[in-house]
Amino acid sequence: MNLIKLCTSFLLVLLIPQVAGAAITVKDALGREVTLPGPASRIVSLYAGHTENLIALGARESLAACSVTDDKKLVSGLPRLPLRPGVEQIAALKPDLVLVRSMQANAQTPLFMKLRSLGVHVLVLDPPAWNEFASYLELLGRLSGRGKEAKKASLRAKKLMNQRPGRAGGVGVFLVAQGRTLATCESGSWAARMLALAGGRNVAAGAKPLSPGSALAPFGPERLLASDAEIDAIVLQQGAMNGMTAKEFSRDPRFESMRAVRAGRVYEVSEADISRPSLLRLEASVDNLRKLFADERVSVK
Repeated sequence: MNLIKLCTSFLLVLLIPQVAGAAITVKDALGREVTLPGPASRIVSLYAGHTENLIALGARESLAACSVTDDKKLVSGLPRLPLRPGVEQIAALKPDLVLVRSMQANAQTPLFMKLRSLGVHVLVLDPPAWNEFASYLELLGRLSGRGKEAKKASLRAKKLMNQRPGRAGGVGVFLVAQGRTLATCESGSWAARMLALAGGRNVAAGAKPLSPGSALAPFGPERLLASDAEIDAIVLQQGAMNGMTAKEFSRDPRFESMRAVRAGRVYEVSEADISRPSLLRLEASVDNLRKLFADERVSVK
């Protein structure tokens, strides 16, 4: 091959679009197989947890839009879609992947069926359980072309999640997940595992889930009062599920005589920080809980 042909061949290699990657086939939370031709570069994320973990993997530039429920500070500059977006709103963004959780997929079935009919890949991924978090990060890495970053992130997550509890024996903690009914967290939920990692002992560990797979467990005021002797601290998660504040709880005549209330150990934490599987929040949230549980106030006999 002479020099001219060699140079021509080299230029053709540079000009011909290169294959971005092998096809990616995933079975989603509804049992459907979804095949992408390669890593997605325009992702519409309709669940804040997916958004935050993609950002943690360095895939922020791959996000075409997110949900209105996402943290404004984390997604500044990204289009924010309403809880019930329209087909046109999503299609106009020209996504190559839409990530959604099954709760929304089931509630808005016609929307996602229409998107699929338009050739948009829709993948239903639910928030991962504690022991599934590392593999979930690796899946997001495959989907976004951040495999190496995801491998490092999963190792970091495993290291964080396998730390020893902050205090031997644990501080007796009751989490108010829903103030109106005094529901708490199911023992295998993300919130319950966060409490344990921070050195908390969940006094409601025996509470049964509201329904199969639910993170909520009914408890009620009578059972709470009966557990008073075991409770050193009360934590109220603040968010969509619960609007009751620490002040409101402490001033409730039913609970004002409780040990934790009299000791001033009633705290508020963000629902997103304690209940959302997010690598961006994990370390700081556990540290914050540890500080709360180590808060030695006036001892109440």
